[in-house]
Amino acid sequence: MRNSILILLLGVFLLTENNSLFGQQKDFMSQVGLFATHNLNRSWDVSLGLQILNNQNLAEVRMANLDFGIGYQITSRLKTELHYRPIKFRTLDNDYENRSLFYHTLTYGQSVGKFYFSVRNRLQQLVLGDHFNDSFRGPTWYNRNKFSLKYRINYYWSILSGIETFQPLNHPTRHKMDQIRSSGGIQYNFNDHYRIEAWYTVMQQINRPGNNIYYLATLNFNYKF
Repeated sequence: MRNSILILLLGVFLLTENNSLFGQQKDFMSQVGLFATHNLNRSWDVSLGLQILNNQNLAEVRMANLDFGIGYQITSRLKTELHYRPIKFRTLDNDYENRSLFYHTLTYGQSVGKFYFSVRNRLQQLVLGDHFNDSFRGPTWYNRNKFSLKYRINYYWSILSGIETFQPLNHPTRHKMDQIRSSGGIQYNFNDHYRIEAWYTVMQQINRPGNNIYYLATLNFNYKF
């Protein structure tokens, strides 16, 4: 039964990736993420992640990154994390540029019946290029705030949603909020250690020339030990 459900979930995602639903949508992207978290003790944990972002035709990798993190559980409801991401980003010249992202998060979460909500602040610094040559640019600072809501149907299934705002702090041309992301998804728990999530995200640019909209389908595999 569980294998059938998983196959169904993967089939829906692959259908989306192959553009059956979004075949004419040029701003559609897909992403796969692998994440592992290890609890050192009741307060501290470390994590490692890999994310690969593809353009619409799936033949081009637009971005790939690792994610190294350390987290500390301040209280049962409050947690802080520090992360570093080395990134390979595809430029308009079809070269891959090195980027480095550092970010800190502070998250408050609480359960109310079958609902779980969380509020997260993320302060991030992005630098482009390599530190010791002419390609180096930055750092660019952003403040991101996200509200998430999860409804637990049963032990195995949950419905996910979230909304996030992006506020540039030192961008040379953007001084107002410049992006809003709205997400919806489903989560399936295999057991207390392994779960899978499928997300669909709408990324709306605001206060920018063009104010483009991008669409992202994401499949995340999470393992905790």
